[in-house]
Amino acid sequence: MSSARDPVWLIVVAAGKGERLGAEEPKAFLDLCGHPVFAYGVEAACASGAVSRILVVADPALAWPATGRLTEASRRLLHGACRGGAQRHDSVREGLRVVRAAVRASKRAERDPVVLVHDAARPFAPPELFARMAFAAARGPALCVRLIADTVKEVEGDRVRRSVPRASLVLAQTPQGARLSLLERAHDAAPAEGVTDDAMLLESLGEPVAAVPGADMNFKITTPDDFRMAEAWVRAGGAPWMS
Repeated sequence: MSSARDPVWLIVVAAGKGERLGAEEPKAFLDLCGHPVFAYGVEAACASGAVSRILVVADPALAWPATGRLTEASRRLLHGACRGGAQRHDSVREGLRVVRAAVRASKRAERDPVVLVHDAARPFAPPELFARMAFAAARGPALCVRLIADTVKEVEGDRVRRSVPRASLVLAQTPQGARLSLLERAHDAAPAEGVTDDAMLLESLGEPVAAVPGADMNFKITTPDDFRMAEAWVRAGGAPWMS
């Protein structure tokens, strides 16, 4: 059972190269209306009041200069930056290793903190979503999801095979989270390929994963069109916690 004193760590996965975006630098550090992309999630987590410590998983040579553009409140929560791995789950595993080392070094080593994992390329996860996820993950593995509004089709090549009922289908978002020890066990058992999120690994252990309502604009920046939509959203006031 959780306690109000239980720490909540946030691992921000920012090591992706963003090749489909066509940028010269990793997308997490691109300037999005005056702020690095990764800063939006960090500042939202800070504004939530639910996160105790923040770790950025990215090349420290890129991460450290960029963290200087965070607010003072966010910098106080920042534990540091660590280099990521070849795949996303390798990067998360490295982040978990750093969190474990920090827990062992602290006076609260007997505790099993909650860890939320968030993709830096999802800049519009609002503060209240981090708060909901911290609450849910303290009680068991959880991810945030969005309902599917479109009709879903299964295709083979260029032919539709069938329509898929969407009532039980959702789109997975981040942050996702669980207790540190459980995430470590899930990532230690991860296959070499085919892992796209942390909930998938928790499911493979047979752990029930709670689905928490996400946010409609919590999309992932992947393509140039996504980036242009993100710019338009910020200019329209879509990330008020950044002000």
